[in-house]
Amino acid sequence: MKDLGEHMTLLVPSGQVSPHLSTARHLSPAVHLAPAAPLVVLIGWLNASRTVLGKYAELYTDRGFQVLLVRSQFSHGTQPATGRQLMTDVLDFLKKEASSQPMLLHVASMGFYMLGWMVYLMNIHEDKYRTVRNKVVGLVLDSPVADGKGAFNGMVVGLTSWTVLQMLIRFAVNVYYTFARQVVGKYDVLTDSITGKPILAPVLVLYSMDDQVCQVDSLQGFLGKWRSLGIEVTERCWEKSAHVGHLVNHREEYLSALDGFLGRLLLNRTPRSKL
Repeated sequence: MKDLGEHMTLLVPSGQVSPHLSTARHLSPAVHLAPAAPLVVLIGWLNASRTVLGKYAELYTDRGFQVLLVRSQFSHGTQPATGRQLMTDVLDFLKKEASSQPMLLHVASMGFYMLGWMVYLMNIHEDKYRTVRNKVVGLVLDSPVADGKGAFNGMVVGLTSWTVLQMLIRFAVNVYYTFARQVVGKYDVLTDSITGKPILAPVLVLYSMDDQVCQVDSLQGFLGKWRSLGIEVTERCWEKSAHVGHLVNHREEYLSALDGFLGRLLLNRTPRSKL
């Protein structure tokens, strides 16, 4: 495990990775990816803890991947400049270090907004990030928030699980967005980037029909656009499941869908032995 500042952590498939990740905030002077193992860029939801995201990271390190864990905070969703800078840092690291590894992007909830920044930056700096884009072989989207309305709910849910406190925060954030509509507009611009000039790699989408944060109608519109561009889209949808709770609520089905998707990508990896 190697920390790359406050918001990025690199984990390698050593079999010794703990879900309780370090909270060190210093920038490591020498960090390099393992040359043989494919890379997962894991972009969590706003304010997700390292412990929780570490459990998702372990899914991949157990399967022979190294993982770049990207944590975003509430400010990355409310202040576009900070979200842009975070994903610029991620892309610059990948451009420098991921010269040979195929990459998989795993995005959860409001991480979809960060994915929007990633694709947007790839599109406006095509020459700079061409090698990064070409290395992406697949995307896994867990409860992706596909529009501004869902993003609003997603940021509130990401701050607390207390219903009363959510109501108070929702009111405060609603006031904020009333006077800062450019933030909502930016979200729509970024999501348009994902469909207008997307990463042309197979996609696995995991979501539920009762997820009000996910905004299923908008999400299914995205999936239809991707399919019209020839992108292979695989869906695993549950009638009832909590937002970003599918791994807990439907673990076996979740892992079956993930393993089936990873198997079709034909990546060269060595899963950790269970013996």
